[in-house]
Amino acid sequence: MDSATRRAAAKAADKLLKAAGYDTRGKNLRKTMKKKRKAAHVARQGKKTGKMRGALARKAMT
Repeated sequence: MDSATRRAAAKAADKLLKAAGYDTRGKNLRKTMKKKRKAAHVARQGKKTGKMRGALARKAMT
């Protein structure tokens, strides 16, 4: 693959990533992913608040 083709392929990949909401600058990609994961985790935590779960629920049953 010559350099022009490689650059075109990289550009296309970057475009796809950007469309999916990722930052394509190499340094920030990991940080961005980490933030995305963290945000998803926090959102999930909020869902659990109203329900009794785990040990607490078992304790309440007895």
